[in-house]
Amino acid sequence: MVKPELKIAVVDFSHYEVVDAFVRVLQPVCAELNLIVSEWIAADLRSTGADKAPNVQLHVLPGIGHVPAVHEILVRKDVDLCFFSTIDSEFEGYSAIFSAFNGKKLLVVHNVNFWLAKQRILGLFDVARSPQHRAMLACIAKADAVVVLSGELKAYAFSRYRVGRPIVEFTTCIAREWTGDAPTDDGALHVVIPGQIESKRRDYHAALDSVEMLDRRATEIVLLGRPFDAYGEDVVRRCKLLAADGFKVTWYESYVPQTEFDRQMCGASVILSPVIAGTSFAGVPEQYGASKITGAIPDMIRYRKPGILPGGIPFPDQLRSSVRTYASTDELTEILSGLGGTGVMRGLVEQAENNAAHWELSGVRSRFLAELDSVGITLQPLA
Repeated sequence: MVKPELKIAVVDFSHYEVVDAFVRVLQPVCAELNLIVSEWIAADLRSTGADKAPNVQLHVLPGIGHVPAVHEILVRKDVDLCFFSTIDSEFEGYSAIFSAFNGKKLLVVHNVNFWLAKQRILGLFDVARSPQHRAMLACIAKADAVVVLSGELKAYAFSRYRVGRPIVEFTTCIAREWTGDAPTDDGALHVVIPGQIESKRRDYHAALDSVEMLDRRATEIVLLGRPFDAYGEDVVRRCKLLAADGFKVTWYESYVPQTEFDRQMCGASVILSPVIAGTSFAGVPEQYGASKITGAIPDMIRYRKPGILPGGIPFPDQLRSSVRTYASTDELTEILSGLGGTGVMRGLVEQAENNAAHWELSGVRSRFLAELDSVGITLQPLA
């Protein structure tokens, strides 16, 4: 596909950060960028100004029952290329869109096993797990390419499955030239744990166990995400007890708006993600860093911050000098205690800022356009 002024669409009702990355990368290389999104994603895009470019158009739809409206917008706007950025429901309806839509179709796969893992029958035949999964596999078969969000996911998909379609690597890791709030400079170590508080995602109790061993006057911890279910409520109760005991703890009872998320991340000294390597999506086992990404790594790059991860989580080689890893609560406590010195922290921050340069926007765009070109989709910045 070579066309000087393409009309592009991005469809996503679940992941603001992916839509934002697509806007930053694609807006300068198309005549029109149609964002078909949920109301909450649209609100975050508006709050950060991502919708201000004259060629960006927002189309806000409800989160459920939106498939016919998606197809109507694609036809009415005469879209040439559509990134189906997150599909996590209504798979039969999307399969029908993939059949009817004449433009190029790129399907973003967030959970590799959920999309590709089949079940074996009689030890001989690999078949779809369910009628829903059959529709998912049909979407892949009808797509012009599959998009994954890291090189690790691309390697994993190729090594485990016969995908049958080209795989293109995109990334939400885009280092920002930040002009907002400056990092907090009050002498304390500001530890931020971004993400939803759920038992299958991160071990918050291990993180809080370590915090309890630190100097309460020189440490602040921010749980930057909404709590879910009984586990989330339990973590919040523990935060309240820590606060009553004199610790500096910040938590949120509901969704964290993007502007507040940005503010807290800019003020962070270090990003801690006590992620649990083995997780699942819709009952299908997944592995953080291998079959699905963890959002903490894009956050380290986006905000140019040092990070702390469990030892079993893969991360890019370019971050080796700005990421610390641990294998136990004691090791995590030791790492956090060691960051109290301003010289140590200053050196780590400098490394993080330098390491993030690999993901500055121009480089990310150049690499992604090369990936698209490899599957016959040529995009170039408009004059």
